[in-house]
Amino acid sequence: MVNDSFTRYVNDFFRDMTGLGSGYIIGGFGLIFLLLGQVDNFFRVMFILFATYGLSAVVRLIYFKERPAKQKYSDFIGRIDASSFPSVHTGRVVSTGMLLYGILPELLSLIVLVGGIVMYSRIHLKKHDLMDVMGGILLGGVVFWLMGLVI
Repeated sequence: MVNDSFTRYVNDFFRDMTGLGSGYIIGGFGLIFLLLGQVDNFFRVMFILFATYGLSAVVRLIYFKERPAKQKYSDFIGRIDASSFPSVHTGRVVSTGMLLYGILPELLSLIVLVGGIVMYSRIHLKKHDLMDVMGGILLGGVVFWLMGLVI
């Protein structure tokens, strides 16, 4: 019984932590920037959100890879979502972390810690494997690089 409680606690922790890489949380950073009058950073966050989704959709159209815990799908959009490579959560957290580091470099330890937890949570929750997360790291770097070219 104690082991079941601990396992449930660990699973709940990683389920909650994976949310830190969600579009809602990253979009929240954009809203904070907008409220602070940092319109350039707002547009950078919006670019991160749209480019991460867009590039991952292109990759997933070309290369379909089943998730570790297979996800059923019945339509075109569902198929893109059911593909696991690359990890969009990882891509978002990497590119947003790079943006935040450029603004507040003293937060590097926190950025790395949160990013690492999000990346591991994707594997723990069986949404991705290590290769998917590595692809997400590359995706995040490419998105950040493109953002620098565009904005």
